[in-house]
Amino acid sequence: MNWTHDWLKEAEQRIQAQFPAKTERIALPRELPKPKRKGRPPAAPPEREVLRVALKLLKRHPNVAWARRLNNGRLRGVRFGFVGCSDIVGQMKDGRFLAVETKRANGRAPTVAQGTFLAMVKRHNGVAGVVRSVDELLVLIGE
Repeated sequence: MNWTHDWLKEAEQRIQAQFPAKTERIALPRELPKPKRKGRPPAAPPEREVLRVALKLLKRHPNVAWARRLNNGRLRGVRFGFVGCSDIVGQMKDGRFLAVETKRANGRAPTVAQGTFLAMVKRHNGVAGVVRSVDELLVLIGE
């Protein structure tokens, strides 16, 4: 078992313990390639894994009405989303807008456009922030 599965297993066990499943069961992803060099410390989980676990937590959390992944980018000249929009958008049960930007634990800071979007959401009484772990997400949504 490599570092990714240890981190994911621990995070998913905490999610299942705190927020019992409504109808779905969380499954671990397929086996990921092992690090090539044995002497190096393990890298942080990739952003896509942080995003996946965060989205599952938000879908189960009792304070969150809904949360969805918002894909941004361009395909064959057609623009999807807009520059700076967060990875996850949703709504808290009290009506506030939710914007979550996920980053790798040792990854880069948000871009200027992402920071501007998060600041705008906060300025209008929404819940917005950058998360790099399940703990940071729970703090963000007020757990």
